[in-house]
Amino acid sequence: MRDELEHTVELGRVACLEHRVDELPALMMAFHQLVAQASGNKQLQRMLDRVLQRISWGFQLDLEHRLEASWSDHAAIARAILNGSPMQAAFLMNEHAGKDESVFRRMYDQDPA
Repeated sequence: MRDELEHTVELGRVACLEHRVDELPALMMAFHQLVAQASGNKQLQRMLDRVLQRISWGFQLDLEHRLEASWSDHAAIARAILNGSPMQAAFLMNEHAGKDESVFRRMYDQDPA
């Protein structure tokens, strides 16, 4: 699990640096799934999988403007998990989700429909 999480974060970081934006949504999905697996909580994994399937479209929103921040967040969350700091990981994940929520809201508010 450790190697997979570290590898996914590194792939995302490199994709950001090289502006291979088309690779990032799948890497974001993989990152979030690995975080759920790292919890060891099967119920959380199932619940998060359902949520991710419903919101994965949002991983593509405003991606160019969130490249660096998103993968910096992912790296910090992964470090907290791998260092055995669940409270720090939860705090960082909550902040990360809040940033994504603000992007979703901003994009939704701009939609003329």
